[in-house]
Amino acid sequence: MNGVELRDALHADRPALGAWSTTGNPFSIECMGAAGFDFLLIDLQHSSIDVRTAEEALRAAQLRDCATVVRLPGLDPSFAGRVLDLGANALLFPTVESARQAADAVAACRYPPAGVRSFGPFRASLDLGREPAALTAGVSCMVMVETVAGIEAVEEIAAVDGIGAIWVGPSDLALSMGLAPSMSPVPGDHQEAISRVRRAANDAGVLAGIPCLSAQDAWARWCDGFRLVTTGSDVQYLRASSAADVVTWGRLTGGESRG
Repeated sequence: MNGVELRDALHADRPALGAWSTTGNPFSIECMGAAGFDFLLIDLQHSSIDVRTAEEALRAAQLRDCATVVRLPGLDPSFAGRVLDLGANALLFPTVESARQAADAVAACRYPPAGVRSFGPFRASLDLGREPAALTAGVSCMVMVETVAGIEAVEEIAAVDGIGAIWVGPSDLALSMGLAPSMSPVPGDHQEAISRVRRAANDAGVLAGIPCLSAQDAWARWCDGFRLVTTGSDVQYLRASSAADVVTWGRLTGGESRG
C-alpha cells in the first residue's frame, strides 16, 4: 500500500493499522510489513536513525507494500526535503503550535511557488516520476499537536491548506500540562484536549492520528474518530516478547533463569 492508497483507504473509512520503527533496521521493517501492518512510522525524532538508515528502512517497507510516514526531529525544511527525496509517503512534523508553523510544514513539502522544497527527487522519482505536481500529490504533510499551546491553536492548524493529518502526542501533551507522561488519556483536561484534536481534525476534513498501546486500544480510538492508529514499536514488541519468555522461564525454573 503506497501513500495515496493509504489516504484513499482512510478517507473511505476503511480501518488501517500502523506501527513505529525506532531502530530503522530493514529486516525488522520487513518483519512488521510481513505481519500485515498497513503503514509504518519511521521515527527520526526519538531514535538513532540517520538519513542513510532511513533510506534503507523506506526501501524495506516498499518491499512489503507498506505506506511510510517519517517523523522528523524538527521543522527544518531542508531536512524535510531530503527525506521526501528518499521516497517517504508522508512526513510528520513534531510539536506544531501555530497555524504559521503548520503552513511552514506544508511549504516544506511543496515546490515553489507554493512552497520551499528544492527540486531533486532522487529515489522518489522512481515511483512518482519527475513532474513536480505528481511528486507533491504523492506525499502527505502531517503535524503533531502535543503541547497546551498547540491545543489552543488546533482549530487554526487544522484549517491550514495542505495539512493531511493531525496527530496528538499524548505523553508530551501530559508533560505540557504538568502531568506525568502518559500514552493513555488521563481523565480531565488531558482527555478533553485529546478529544479536541480529534474534533478539530474531523471538522476540517483532516485525518486524526494517535499512538496507542494495543490493538484493542487502537480500535477504541478508531471508533472514536481517529483514523491513524498504531499499536507500538519494534523495540516495544521485542522487549515485551523477550520479557514474557524470561518471566515464563523463571517461573518454570523457580526463578533461576541465569547461571
